[in-house]
Amino acid sequence: MVNEIPDSQRSGGGRQRWSHDWFSYDSYLTIHNSYMRRLENEGLVIADRVSFRETRNGDILERVNVEGSIFCVSDLVIVVDKWLALHRDENRRDLVKGYSYSYHAYIRGSRQPVVRYDSTHGPIHRHDFEPPSGIETITDVDLLDLPTLGDFIRDAIDLRAKWP
Repeated sequence: MVNEIPDSQRSGGGRQRWSHDWFSYDSYLTIHNSYMRRLENEGLVIADRVSFRETRNGDILERVNVEGSIFCVSDLVIVVDKWLALHRDENRRDLVKGYSYSYHAYIRGSRQPVVRYDSTHGPIHRHDFEPPSGIETITDVDLLDLPTLGDFIRDAIDLRAKWP
């Protein structure tokens, strides 16, 4: 979420590789919450209704569903449905890595889609919607170029400004 981890490698799209690789779950939660508070403080996010739904087998965490809605400025709503796989390292720390992504930004009221990334029905791809017609263009996206949720929120807000 936050692109502030030192010494990470960057993809061709300028995104940091760690953002979609195995990462400490505790750190993931801390970074997510911190970045969402930052977006709220900047006035970009009005309400964060995303939750982390954990699937456990006894006391062992097996996977996490990051899901919910984020209400942003300019009547933009972002719906998140992201699944994180889990792996325990040799120190018994839970590590997470995304394996299914759906970020969908739309204009509240009209439900006009603005932009969407998903991998729920095939390889990761981006749906762009041309204002004002709403004509859709779909483009395949490499995992390394998939934006973090924080980057997606900022990009979606910028794209929303092009719509009436």
